[in-house]
Amino acid sequence: MQTYFLQTLKQKIAEQIVAALRQVAIERGTDININVKDILNLIEKPKADYGDLALPCFHFVRQLKASPDFIAEKLKKRLEQVKPKYIAKIEQEKAYVNFFFDYTALLDAIEEISSKGYGSKQATKQLRVMIEYSSPNTNKPLHLGHLRNDCIGMALANLLEFYGYKVIKAMLLNDKGLPIFKVIAALELSKYKTPRQANMKPDHFVGWLYVLFEQQAKQNEQLIEKARKLMQKFESGDKHVVALWRKVNAWAWQGMKQTYNIIGSKFDVIFKESKFYKKANKYIEAGLKLGVFKQTEKGVEASLSNYGLPDKVVLRKDNTSVYITTDIALSIYKFEKFKLDKSIWVVANEQQLYFKQLFKILELLGYDWAKQDCIHLAYGLVLLHEGKMKSREGNVIDADQLIEEVKELAKQELAKRNVNVNGVVGKQRALSIALAAIKYYFLKVDCMKDVLFDKKAAIDFEGFTGPYLLYSYVRAKSIIKKGKINTKQILKQRSTTNQMEKQEKELLRLLLEFPDVVKDAATKLKPDILAIYAYKLAQCFNTFYAELPVLHADKSERIKRLKLVIAFTNVMRLCLKLLNLPIIDEM
Repeated sequence: MQTYFLQTLKQKIAEQIVAALRQVAIERGTDININVKDILNLIEKPKADYGDLALPCFHFVRQLKASPDFIAEKLKKRLEQVKPKYIAKIEQEKAYVNFFFDYTALLDAIEEISSKGYGSKQATKQLRVMIEYSSPNTNKPLHLGHLRNDCIGMALANLLEFYGYKVIKAMLLNDKGLPIFKVIAALELSKYKTPRQANMKPDHFVGWLYVLFEQQAKQNEQLIEKARKLMQKFESGDKHVVALWRKVNAWAWQGMKQTYNIIGSKFDVIFKESKFYKKANKYIEAGLKLGVFKQTEKGVEASLSNYGLPDKVVLRKDNTSVYITTDIALSIYKFEKFKLDKSIWVVANEQQLYFKQLFKILELLGYDWAKQDCIHLAYGLVLLHEGKMKSREGNVIDADQLIEEVKELAKQELAKRNVNVNGVVGKQRALSIALAAIKYYFLKVDCMKDVLFDKKAAIDFEGFTGPYLLYSYVRAKSIIKKGKINTKQILKQRSTTNQMEKQEKELLRLLLEFPDVVKDAATKLKPDILAIYAYKLAQCFNTFYAELPVLHADKSERIKRLKLVIAFTNVMRLCLKLLNLPIIDEM
């Protein structure tokens, strides 16, 4: 486990507070049950001008039998006698004890902040965690909802790995549900028999067939029954249907892989529904014997009503599988094969009931890890101005289309700044900015909240956006490049000034917070914590740069400010990497 400068300082302060509280308790003729961990949880960041750390004393009133103001006054006097090197002063403000940093001394932490591994390996135990995300159906291309899923999944995987866990990135390819057989049925109706004939990207052709089926099914209800029979034939091993199924899935996956390569989503293991649904048979048989499942007119159902959940069909009456059939077998396989400590499913919040049912079924089957080690990380919908997306109606913005549209907007913004957008380099730059815009738009929002995607707002170079983060990073890099700075030499030099401007203090304070932000985001499974921090850091840096000269400052100030620029560049680069945003050096 790695601890960092600010964390070490907080630990020291917390130890001194515990000792001081015990002394106050002795003076009061009482006792206090408090430890360092308790104090670390109580220490907070106060409002501006009230210091850098604050301890509210309301929590000690009952045990010390005194007012919070009195306790704060007593603590302040005792702590002043033992304050650490990096604390300039300690003040009392009513019920609060406020600590003010010695920022000149804190510059000692710059080399740590500028290191590649800054903020990493904080976990006390290297847990094995699998994150299953994206998990598309092979009846359509990746769409806007998948983009949000992928953004969350990759950012979370990066965060947990950086924090110190062993992370396995997984995808379940839903390649045999009823929608795939609707596509196969539609292939017979279509005048186009291949993506090449239709002049479409393979996965787009498959999606077009799916919409065609739904349109035709409105006039011909027998088509639904035809798709079901195709599914039954597939599960019974019909060679013709199996061949068609392979062809359709190959088209879908071929197109999806191209999109995944563009957006930078990676997987360590890809599971396929078609490989696991039959493996559930032995668990269903065991569940029937245990009374977990029952035979009904619907098929085989899990009996869940005693646990506040509706019963769940795990096998249809025609013996064809449903999604949960696969998930039962796959979940057990995951934990046994990969020896997992945790399994996380990144799936839309529409499926919250489904995962409660899945986890309860696994628990009833005797798998204790299902109680606490299975986590559904739910996220909200991505909405259009017209409302919810519906694949079967063709009311979907697919991922490829959106990326191209935002890339064109990026080109327009770059052209306004006289940046070349032609050639391989120019096009790649525009694509990187577009991806940063899309990904950050999703990541800055709490996962559980719905998002109304606005591509023009997402691409704003001066807003609460991914391009703004890139711009800030590029600006910092340009200072180093323009000044022909040898970063290693600058970091070794010492500034002779004892003065720290407000803008410098604020930037250094934020840089010191980065490890705590990583820890908070990773342990709470909330990438938005890091995303919002990155924006605040970018704002702080731009204020610093706009109001204070760097390259044209006198030597001592120049060294100090260049150190801050170098440290900012490193931390912002780490933020971009963890959020899976592209990194560019020119904009």
